[in-house]
Amino acid sequence: MFQFNVLLRNDSILKKHGIKNIDFGYFILFGINLGVIILFGVFNSYLESGVIDSGRFDISDFKNGFVIFFIMAVMVFPFFEEFIHRSFVSKRENISWSIIAVMIYFFLLTDFSFHRILVFLSYIFFLLSIFFSSKLYQNKIFLLLFSSLFFAIFHIFKFEDLHSFHLSNLLLSLFPQFFTGFILFFVHSRYGFFAGVLHHGLINGVLLIIIYTTILLFEQEMSASLIAD
Repeated sequence: MFQFNVLLRNDSILKKHGIKNIDFGYFILFGINLGVIILFGVFNSYLESGVIDSGRFDISDFKNGFVIFFIMAVMVFPFFEEFIHRSFVSKRENISWSIIAVMIYFFLLTDFSFHRILVFLSYIFFLLSIFFSSKLYQNKIFLLLFSSLFFAIFHIFKFEDLHSFHLSNLLLSLFPQFFTGFILFFVHSRYGFFAGVLHHGLINGVLLIIIYTTILLFEQEMSASLIAD
Protein backbone atom coordinates (compact mmCIF):
# COMPACT_ATOMS: atom_id res chain seq x y z
CA MET A 1 0.00 0.00 0.00
CA PHE A 2 1.18 3.54 -0.81
CA GLN A 3 2.29 5.38 2.34
CA PHE A 4 3.77 8.88 2.44
CA ASN A 5 5.71 8.26 5.65
CA VAL A 6 7.75 5.53 3.96
CA LEU A 7 9.05 8.10 1.47
CA LEU A 8 10.80 10.05 4.22
CA ARG A 9 12.81 7.15 5.58
CA ASN A 10 16.53 7.38 5.02
CA ASP A 11 16.78 3.93 3.49
CA SER A 12 13.94 4.71 1.08
CA ILE A 13 15.09 8.14 -0.07
CA LEU A 14 18.52 6.89 -1.07
CA LYS A 15 17.30 3.84 -2.91
CA LYS A 16 16.83 4.29 -6.62
CA HIS A 17 13.73 2.84 -8.26
CA GLY A 18 12.83 2.41 -11.91
CA ILE A 19 9.72 3.19 -13.89
CA LYS A 20 8.80 -0.49 -13.73
CA ASN A 21 7.95 0.00 -10.05
CA ILE A 22 5.10 2.44 -10.75
CA ASP A 23 1.96 1.49 -8.84
CA PHE A 24 -1.47 2.99 -8.18
CA GLY A 25 0.06 5.56 -5.82
CA TYR A 26 1.89 7.10 -8.77
CA PHE A 27 -1.40 7.95 -10.46
CA ILE A 28 -2.86 9.25 -7.20
CA LEU A 29 0.02 11.71 -6.95
CA PHE A 30 -0.45 12.67 -10.59
CA GLY A 31 -4.17 13.32 -10.10
CA ILE A 32 -3.61 15.39 -6.95
CA ASN A 33 -0.86 17.41 -8.63
CA LEU A 34 -2.91 18.13 -11.75
CA GLY A 35 -6.01 19.00 -9.73
CA VAL A 36 -4.18 21.54 -7.56
CA ILE A 37 -2.60 23.22 -10.60
CA ILE A 38 -5.95 23.55 -12.39
CA LEU A 39 -7.69 24.77 -9.23
CA PHE A 40 -5.13 27.51 -8.59
CA GLY A 41 -5.03 28.39 -12.28
CA VAL A 42 -8.77 29.01 -12.30
CA PHE A 43 -8.61 30.91 -9.01
CA ASN A 44 -5.67 33.01 -10.18
CA SER A 45 -7.49 33.96 -13.38
CA TYR A 46 -10.05 35.83 -11.27
CA LEU A 47 -7.40 38.00 -9.61
CA GLU A 48 -7.12 41.39 -11.28
CA SER A 49 -3.37 41.55 -10.71
CA GLY A 50 -2.67 37.83 -10.85
CA VAL A 51 0.52 36.68 -12.50
CA ILE A 52 -0.11 34.58 -15.57
CA ASP A 53 2.91 34.86 -17.83
CA SER A 54 2.58 38.62 -17.76
CA GLY A 55 2.60 39.60 -21.39
CA ARG A 56 4.93 36.93 -22.70
CA PHE A 57 2.18 34.59 -23.84
CA ASP A 58 1.32 35.15 -27.51
CA ILE A 59 -1.71 33.14 -28.61
CA SER A 60 -0.85 33.16 -32.32
CA ASP A 61 2.73 32.01 -31.70
CA PHE A 62 1.44 29.34 -29.32
CA LYS A 63 -1.01 27.98 -31.90
CA ASN A 64 1.38 28.09 -34.86
CA GLY A 65 4.22 26.43 -32.98
CA PHE A 66 2.13 24.16 -30.79
CA VAL A 67 3.69 20.88 -31.96
CA ILE A 68 7.27 22.03 -31.33
CA PHE A 69 6.27 23.73 -28.08
CA PHE A 70 4.48 20.56 -26.98
CA ILE A 71 7.52 18.37 -27.69
CA MET A 72 9.83 20.74 -25.81
CA ALA A 73 7.49 21.06 -22.81
CA VAL A 74 6.75 17.34 -22.57
CA MET A 75 10.13 15.80 -23.39
CA VAL A 76 12.99 18.30 -23.17
CA PHE A 77 12.17 20.74 -20.37
CA PRO A 78 11.01 18.08 -17.86
CA PHE A 79 14.27 16.17 -18.16
CA PHE A 80 16.39 19.30 -17.80
CA GLU A 81 14.39 20.70 -14.88
CA GLU A 82 14.24 17.39 -13.04
CA PHE A 83 17.96 16.94 -13.49
CA ILE A 84 18.63 20.38 -12.00
CA HIS A 85 16.16 20.24 -9.13
CA ARG A 86 15.78 16.60 -8.12
CA SER A 87 18.32 14.24 -9.69
CA PHE A 88 20.17 14.20 -6.36
CA VAL A 89 17.10 12.94 -4.47
CA SER A 90 17.82 9.31 -5.29
CA LYS A 91 21.55 9.65 -5.99
CA ARG A 92 23.72 12.09 -4.07
CA GLU A 93 26.52 11.90 -6.66
CA ASN A 94 24.30 13.83 -9.06
CA ILE A 95 24.64 17.03 -7.01
CA SER A 96 27.84 17.99 -8.83
CA TRP A 97 26.13 17.49 -12.19
CA SER A 98 23.20 19.60 -11.01
CA ILE A 99 25.59 22.43 -10.17
CA ILE A 100 27.12 22.25 -13.66
CA ALA A 101 23.66 22.20 -15.25
CA VAL A 102 22.55 25.24 -13.24
CA MET A 103 25.64 27.17 -14.31
CA ILE A 104 25.03 26.29 -17.96
CA TYR A 105 21.40 27.37 -17.60
CA PHE A 106 22.48 30.66 -16.07
CA PHE A 107 24.92 31.54 -18.86
CA LEU A 108 22.29 30.71 -21.49
CA LEU A 109 20.07 33.49 -20.13
CA THR A 110 20.06 36.85 -21.84
CA ASP A 111 18.84 38.79 -18.81
CA PHE A 112 21.37 38.95 -15.98
CA SER A 113 19.31 41.00 -13.57
CA PHE A 114 20.16 41.24 -9.90
CA HIS A 115 17.31 39.00 -8.68
CA ARG A 116 18.24 36.27 -11.17
CA ILE A 117 21.88 36.30 -10.10
CA LEU A 118 20.78 36.19 -6.45
CA VAL A 119 18.50 33.19 -7.04
CA PHE A 120 21.14 31.25 -8.95
CA LEU A 121 23.81 31.91 -6.33
CA SER A 122 21.39 30.90 -3.57
CA TYR A 123 20.53 27.66 -5.33
CA ILE A 124 24.19 26.81 -5.93
CA PHE A 125 24.83 27.49 -2.23
CA PHE A 126 21.99 25.06 -1.39
CA LEU A 127 23.50 22.39 -3.64
CA LEU A 128 26.96 22.89 -2.19
CA SER A 129 25.58 22.65 1.34
CA ILE A 130 24.03 19.22 0.74
CA PHE A 131 27.10 18.12 -1.24
CA PHE A 132 29.53 18.79 1.62
CA SER A 133 27.19 18.03 4.53
CA SER A 134 25.88 14.50 4.90
CA LYS A 135 23.74 15.65 7.80
CA LEU A 136 21.90 18.18 5.65
CA TYR A 137 21.49 15.73 2.80
CA GLN A 138 19.99 13.13 5.11
CA ASN A 139 17.51 15.70 6.42
CA LYS A 140 14.63 14.84 4.09
CA ILE A 141 12.42 17.72 5.24
CA PHE A 142 15.24 20.16 4.42
CA LEU A 143 15.67 18.65 0.96
CA LEU A 144 11.93 18.58 0.34
CA LEU A 145 11.25 22.19 1.30
CA PHE A 146 14.25 23.85 -0.31
CA SER A 147 14.23 21.85 -3.55
CA SER A 148 10.52 22.65 -3.95
CA LEU A 149 11.05 26.29 -3.02
CA PHE A 150 13.80 26.83 -5.57
CA PHE A 151 11.80 24.96 -8.21
CA ALA A 152 9.01 27.49 -7.67
CA ILE A 153 11.33 30.50 -7.54
CA PHE A 154 13.00 29.52 -10.81
CA HIS A 155 9.61 29.90 -12.47
CA ILE A 156 9.56 33.57 -11.50
CA PHE A 157 11.84 34.10 -14.48
CA LYS A 158 8.95 33.65 -16.90
CA PHE A 159 7.25 36.72 -15.44
CA GLU A 160 8.15 39.93 -17.20
CA ASP A 161 7.76 42.56 -14.53
CA LEU A 162 7.68 41.37 -10.94
CA HIS A 163 7.49 44.86 -9.48
CA SER A 164 4.01 45.48 -10.89
CA PHE A 165 2.41 42.66 -8.88
CA HIS A 166 1.44 42.37 -5.26
CA LEU A 167 3.45 39.87 -3.24
CA SER A 168 0.32 37.96 -2.20
CA ASN A 169 -0.75 37.41 -5.81
CA LEU A 170 2.77 36.42 -6.81
CA LEU A 171 2.86 33.81 -4.04
CA LEU A 172 -0.52 32.46 -5.13
CA SER A 173 0.77 32.18 -8.67
CA LEU A 174 3.89 30.32 -7.60
CA PHE A 175 2.20 27.97 -5.16
CA PRO A 176 1.28 25.41 -7.87
CA GLN A 177 4.96 25.22 -8.82
CA PHE A 178 5.96 24.71 -5.19
CA PHE A 179 3.30 22.03 -4.78
CA THR A 180 4.45 20.34 -7.99
CA GLY A 181 8.01 20.30 -6.67
CA PHE A 182 6.67 18.87 -3.42
CA ILE A 183 4.89 16.03 -5.26
CA LEU A 184 7.82 15.38 -7.59
CA PHE A 185 10.12 14.97 -4.61
CA PHE A 186 7.96 12.07 -3.42
CA VAL A 187 7.82 10.64 -6.94
CA HIS A 188 11.61 10.68 -7.20
CA SER A 189 11.94 9.18 -3.74
CA ARG A 190 9.67 6.22 -4.43
CA TYR A 191 9.90 5.66 -8.17
CA GLY A 192 13.20 7.15 -9.30
CA PHE A 193 14.46 9.90 -11.60
CA PHE A 194 12.85 8.85 -14.89
CA ALA A 195 9.49 8.35 -13.23
CA GLY A 196 9.77 11.97 -12.09
CA VAL A 197 10.56 13.10 -15.62
CA LEU A 198 7.54 11.16 -16.88
CA HIS A 199 5.29 12.72 -14.24
CA HIS A 200 6.56 16.21 -15.07
CA GLY A 201 6.11 15.66 -18.81
CA LEU A 202 2.59 14.32 -18.42
CA ILE A 203 1.59 17.31 -16.27
CA ASN A 204 2.92 19.72 -18.90
CA GLY A 205 1.27 17.79 -21.71
CA VAL A 206 -2.18 17.69 -20.14
CA LEU A 207 -2.05 21.38 -19.25
CA LEU A 208 -0.96 22.35 -22.77
CA ILE A 209 -3.79 20.35 -24.30
CA ILE A 210 -6.28 22.03 -21.94
CA ILE A 211 -4.93 25.49 -22.83
CA TYR A 212 -4.93 24.76 -26.55
CA THR A 213 -8.46 23.38 -26.46
CA THR A 214 -9.68 26.35 -24.43
CA ILE A 215 -8.19 28.78 -26.95
CA LEU A 216 -9.89 27.00 -29.85
CA LEU A 217 -13.26 26.94 -28.08
CA PHE A 218 -12.96 30.61 -27.13
CA GLU A 219 -12.14 31.59 -30.71
CA GLN A 220 -15.11 29.60 -32.01
CA GLU A 221 -17.43 31.32 -29.54
CA MET A 222 -16.06 34.73 -30.51
CA SER A 223 -16.56 33.95 -34.20
CA ALA A 224 -20.11 32.74 -33.56
CA SER A 225 -20.98 35.89 -31.60
CA LEU A 226 -19.62 38.11 -34.38
CA ILE A 227 -21.65 36.27 -37.00
CA ALA A 228 -24.75 36.52 -34.84
CA ASP A 229 -24.23 40.27 -34.44
